[in-house]
Amino acid sequence: MQFSAVDDGLSLERSTFLPFSDAIQEVTSEHEIFFLLTAYVEALSYCDKLRLLPWQMRDLPLAGSDDVKARIYGLKVRGMASNADHGARLIIEETIDVFRTALRRLASLRADDAQLHAA
Repeated sequence: MQFSAVDDGLSLERSTFLPFSDAIQEVTSEHEIFFLLTAYVEALSYCDKLRLLPWQMRDLPLAGSDDVKARIYGLKVRGMASNADHGARLIIEETIDVFRTALRRLASLRADDAQLHAA
């Protein structure tokens, strides 16, 4: 899919953009993961003008892995709600994906660190 900017001859392939989840998979420290998650949450605060996500999702600072897990659970509950419209579900699904990716990356980094210290 291509997007074109007005009539100035610029066009961009969608695939040239790095999805947020992909960026999280590339980081090399917990600090970087929480930095990116914080940036994502801040972007949600500015972009979610209809307040489709609960305030708890937009609340900062993030308080570690348990907080990330709690936010995923809250989003799952909200996504299953019968009153969540299609647009809200899309945002919820994307946010769950970003936060799950962060948890997987945190687990991976911790496992790598444990192996390094065990050797």
